[in-house]
Amino acid sequence: MQAPGTRIAAFILLIGLLAALFVAIERVRIERETRRVEIAMDYNDFLTLARSYNYRPEAFLVALRRAGLTSLALQEELGSSIGTDRNAYLASGVAVLATSRLSSIADPTLSALVRNHKIAQDEVYLLVYDRPTFDRYMQQLPLHFTPGSLRLLHNSQPWVIAIRTQLDYFGSIGLGIPTSQLQLAHRLNFFVIPRFQNDERLQAPQIAAMFDTLLHRARISTVVFFGLRNQVVGFPDHVKDTADVMKARKLTFGSIETYDPNQIQKGNDELAKLMPGRTVRVQAIAKLEQDKLSFDEIVARYLLGARERNIRVVYLRPFAHQYGSLSIEKTNVELVRQIADGLRARGFVLGRASPVPLYRGNNRAVVGIAALSVPSIFVLLLVALRLYRRWLAVAAYVLTIIVYVAGLLSHHDILARSLI
Repeated sequence: MQAPGTRIAAFILLIGLLAALFVAIERVRIERETRRVEIAMDYNDFLTLARSYNYRPEAFLVALRRAGLTSLALQEELGSSIGTDRNAYLASGVAVLATSRLSSIADPTLSALVRNHKIAQDEVYLLVYDRPTFDRYMQQLPLHFTPGSLRLLHNSQPWVIAIRTQLDYFGSIGLGIPTSQLQLAHRLNFFVIPRFQNDERLQAPQIAAMFDTLLHRARISTVVFFGLRNQVVGFPDHVKDTADVMKARKLTFGSIETYDPNQIQKGNDELAKLMPGRTVRVQAIAKLEQDKLSFDEIVARYLLGARERNIRVVYLRPFAHQYGSLSIEKTNVELVRQIADGLRARGFVLGRASPVPLYRGNNRAVVGIAALSVPSIFVLLLVALRLYRRWLAVAAYVLTIIVYVAGLLSHHDILARSLI
């Protein structure tokens, strides 16, 4: 004779198994979605190498993209770098006045400002010859200086901006990512990894403005911070503001992997905790260390990181040594190709880096239903052994529910599911 609880237990078991199947399918889906790896090149270092060997940067980048490069890491321009692209010129008031006493100033706009006594010793001056560069400076300078510190002395080409500050301090200020670099990345179909530097005076509105300058001008993938102070943007008091700004814009934070705890960016752990499910691990090899490694060692290290440590951004710097008979240019193309092929062979997909979330299962109700399969199997086993008792069946289901709910309430649901 069939025990009265057999049909009920069998029905619950069927529902539980279907729920477990749904959980398994969802987990496989999530794991497949987190197999995307980004291969990025540091653009500043790349440009230095290309110019050193007289390679054509754009053609070089096209070859790298075809080999598997997905992204360019673009660093915001520092004040000390102004003048390298010939779109602007930086000078201190002291230097301008000293030059005017020794000889005539070639630039007529600057010469007129000196004659009209518009140049002060406690200011630095930006002469800008390119409209996009001028617009960028006018967006970025108010993020770091008060309105009273800024003056627009000449409102046509060449634009002249006066900033009341010291030259050495101005040299450390970030002034946004050059428009020409963003246009290059867009034209060559690269993702952009923006690299911003922290300014401890930045608050939520300035942090938001920093990111908003890029949102509609580039395909942003992962945000990786930099700077001599080695801080994430918002450190020390506005890390939460940075997290809120990035989450609102659906941006991903790139946490740089380090081997020395002293090298971890200040604020890194706090920002990562505030952005669960939107943080990826970045692996980079320092220049000095890379010079000591062979070509094959570099490839192996990056592949190992992706496979064993959930690295999702391979951050490359140009390799400055020849590989066999290959030129420096072809060596770097081959480096990217071998890393890309190795990643694909290990089941990874190249593209925008996908975060690896802490897996906690699917909908908690669905997982709870799947957990009821355990007492159902227990009840059916009792029936098969002719040991079925109604109170034992009820106790098994009640105990399972209590353990699962207690795990949820105590935030130890993974432990509770292991016990079940």
